[in-house]
Amino acid sequence: MTLSASQRIGFKRTARWVLFFTLFCVAPLGCSRHKGKGTFEVQIKDHREAIGDFSSASIDVESIRLSPKVGLKSWQRGWVSLKPTVDHVDLTQFVGHSAATIFAADMNSGSFEALDHKLRALQGVLKKDSTPVPMSNKLIPVALPFSATSGEVTKIILDLSVMDMSDHPPEGYELELAGYEVYRNGELITKIPPQ
Repeated sequence: MTLSASQRIGFKRTARWVLFFTLFCVAPLGCSRHKGKGTFEVQIKDHREAIGDFSSASIDVESIRLSPKVGLKSWQRGWVSLKPTVDHVDLTQFVGHSAATIFAADMNSGSFEALDHKLRALQGVLKKDSTPVPMSNKLIPVALPFSATSGEVTKIILDLSVMDMSDHPPEGYELELAGYEVYRNGELITKIPPQ
């Protein structure tokens, strides 16, 4: 059975409408489902460089910011600010394997490409003579790709390091990022620097 020209045109139009309906009406229903929430944690610890010089090395955390992975949606580029659950930490209490949790909460699932740990203030007190000494904040946003997944615990441990740069006057003590670890449900996913 052969179709007439008008039947072929009608068939093509119907096929286009079915395709249009599928792409623009049905497909978004599957994509717009709520992705759910997962638990997200950020912890900090010190890397043992010059922290031994201090009886206390206090930092006040202002915010934690995440940069969502936007892909082709470049108009949506921006930072998501998270209010810390703990805003004051003495780094001398968290050296080596122990870490202070500065943020822990449930959050929507998503992919991220960078993290910024903003400090309000930092101050140290030296062991040898109990004198307060300023520390320079050298923390900058870091490219840190990770995903927060529904029903899972994503934990990032920032490994900070207090460095003694006094042999390079006029420098003094500086707080830097030495590395980080990313865990999903307790399993190490990424470690920078790798060991």
